This record gives sequence, structure tokens and C-alpha cells, in this order.
Amino acid sequence: MHLNVWAITTFLFLVGSAFSNSVVDTAGENVASNLRIIGGIDAQDGQYPFMASLLSPRSACAGTLIAPSYVLTAAHCVSLPSTSTKDIWDSNVFLNTLGVAGDETNSVTNYVSKIIVHENYSVNGTGYVNDIAIIVLEFPVTTVTPVQIAEETTTTQTKTTTKPTTKTTTKPTTKTTTKPTTKTTTKTTTKPTTKTTTRPTTKTTTRPTTKTTTRPTTKTTTKPTIKTTTKPTTKTTKPTTKTTRKLTTKKVALIRNSYENSNAIIAGWGLTSDGGYSSDTLKAADVKILTNQDCGQKWGSLFNANTMMCAAGSTSSICVDDEGGPILVNGSQVGIASFFSSSSQCNDPNAPAVFTRVSAYAGWIAQTMAENPPSIPNLI
Repeated sequence: MHLNVWAITTFLFLVGSAFSNSVVDTAGENVASNLRIIGGIDAQDGQYPFMASLLSPRSACAGTLIAPSYVLTAAHCVSLPSTSTKDIWDSNVFLNTLGVAGDETNSVTNYVSKIIVHENYSVNGTGYVNDIAIIVLEFPVTTVTPVQIAEETTTTQTKTTTKPTTKTTTKPTTKTTTKPTTKTTTKTTTKPTTKTTTRPTTKTTTRPTTKTTTRPTTKTTTKPTIKTTTKPTTKTTKPTTKTTRKLTTKKVALIRNSYENSNAIIAGWGLTSDGGYSSDTLKAADVKILTNQDCGQKWGSLFNANTMMCAAGSTSSICVDDEGGPILVNGSQVGIASFFSSSSQCNDPNAPAVFTRVSAYAGWIAQTMAENPPSIPNLI
């Protein structure tokens, strides 16, 4: 059963200023938020047709149409105590409207068919973790162009691995064999054969027969046989240098734009001043996305740069009832309004508003829509 729109709006306006200053109640359960834009100006007709006003007897939040049958919002907007579950299912979803209650000629009124909250959503002190949810609408919206959401980009990176495998084999095998074989054979044979025969035969005739035979037989044989064998077998240097260059192409995924220092726009129907009242007209304001380092210094352990970003303007900020709404960079939704300091000081310079980083959940968003197809409207 769908509740009367005007009754819901009246109820919300009466209780809007009475909500707690904290986004978490004492029992640790989510308190319905009433975020509105501080320091904003009225949006123009048709400027943000994808903006969704989510109204129920228990809460008022914002969202964005990301596909004909799906609205993206904050988990804490639709993850309420069990006693309020029925109220969420009785929520009205107004699109293409400047008025919070969709009271315009071209506005589209829709209803909740299904709610999918991130499976790891949790409350963390005064903040939220994985603060994202998807509402499946009762019937598709074909007259409104969905907002473009930031996605993870995939890049291909070529990694060159050089392995200079230098293998130098040097075998200086010098084999020098010298065999100085010197054979000197000297054979000297001397035969001084002196044969003196003297026959003093006294006769008148004297024949001094002296026969001297000398045979100096000297035989000198010299064989200087010098055999020198030198084999300088030098096998030198086999410098086998093998250099292997391996080109490894590695696909690096999950490359996200941090959007640091980017000018951005926030929009919603939230409080227009600290502790003030909500707006019945859609407002927008300029802010700047801060660096992750700055966000971490201001929020400490509550801030996770991988899944969150923070933003602030000199006089503008999200506030109560703006939760679930977008932060836009160049027309693309890069974040979901999540939590801030308190409703009494939404634009706190020491604690800028925190947004769920949409690109970190691009895969989850796609998978959730694929696993939860649009319902078939009951025309009877």
C-alpha cells in the first residue's frame, strides 16, 4: 500500500528539525537522516532530472536514477531498524522534480520493489562503512535520462623485465710440453799403437830398422739430439653472453581517479542552515573535493581513501536529509552523500562532509543490477 504523499511530506517537515545531532543513535542503529544543502541555490527545472526524492514515514533521503529501474542511494537511508522496515517499503520515489514531494506536472512517481544494501555495510562510530544501496523500482522510468556514474578504469601496462643472464666461460687451458731431450754421445777412441822394433844387429851393415806405427784412431761421435716439443694448447674465452629481455604485459585494474581538488556540485532537499529547516525545493551548491591526505587528517580512522572522499565549500555543505544524494564532477556522479559532523554544524571546517566513492563500487553496482532484474509490473 502506498501512503499519501502529502501526509508523508507533512510528517517529515514536522519532525525534520527534531532529529538527533548524531547520525547514529545511542543503540547503534541508524537514525533517519534529514540532510539538506547548506549555502545552495535553487536548481533549475530539468537541471537534475535524475535526482530522486525518497520519502517514507521514517526517513527522508535523496538518490539518483542510474538505470531505468534502479536508484542509487546510501545504505543507511534504507537500512533501518526492523521496526521501520515496512516504512521503507512504503517509500515514495519522486523523479524529475524540483519539489521534494514530486508535486509538479512532469514529475515521475515510483515505488520500491526491492532494496539491496551492500553486504558489508556497517555503522562505524559517527560514520558508515560501505554506505551504498540500490533500490529496484516497481516499474522502469523511460522518460528520464539516468545519471552517468564514475567507473573504475582498466589500463594495460607493459612491464619490461630484463634478465641479463651473462654466462662467460673462460677455459685458459695452456698446455706447454717441453721435452728437452739432449743426447750427446761423444765416443773418442784413441789407439796410439806405436810399435818400435829395433834390432841392433851388429853387422857391418847397420840397418836401424825402426818401424813406428802410430794409429791415432780418434772417433768422436756427437749426437746432440735435442727434442723440444711445445704444444701451447690455449683454449681461451668462450664469452657466452646471453641477455634475455622478457616483455611481460600486465593488465592493471582498479585504477581510480581520486578527483582530488576537483570542483564539484552537490544537490538535495536538506537543511539550508545548521539546525534549521529542510527545503521543499531542490538546491545545489559548489564544493571542492579535498585531498585524501586532508580528509584522513580531519577524520582519522573513520576515513578510508579507497572507498570514500570528502568535500567542502567555503559556505556550502550537505546537511541533514541530503544523504544518498550525489556529488557530481563534470556531470558524472563520483560520490554518494554519506556522513558529516553534526546537524548543528554541517559545514564544519574541521570535519568536511564524507561521500561514498562510487568508482570503488562500480563492480558491485553492475553485479547487483544483473542479479536483481526489474520486476514485471502488475497491470491488473
